[in-house]
Amino acid sequence: MVYPFGYKPLNFTIMFNFILGVLSVVALVFIGVLIFGMVKLFKLNSKVEGLENNFRFDIDNIQRRIDDERREIDIRISELVSYTDRRIDKSLDRKKD
Repeated sequence: MVYPFGYKPLNFTIMFNFILGVLSVVALVFIGVLIFGMVKLFKLNSKVEGLENNFRFDIDNIQRRIDDERREIDIRISELVSYTDRRIDKSLDRKKD
């Protein structure tokens, strides 16, 4: 039998083995990409957790500073009120005399 262009038809088992080999390579590449993506996700997750912890630490520090400043403002306001009350009391005592 004469085949066009000198090609022989391939045997079914050879074709099946070739297709099975190609599918195996594709499956291995897919698994590799999947594992690579999972590793990247775990690294990204750990970075996000680190950023979240830093964010919480910064918020706590800012809240502490705000509380300290409020306390100091309250102390100054009470000192000013006390001073004003003393001055008013002194002026009232002078007017009584």
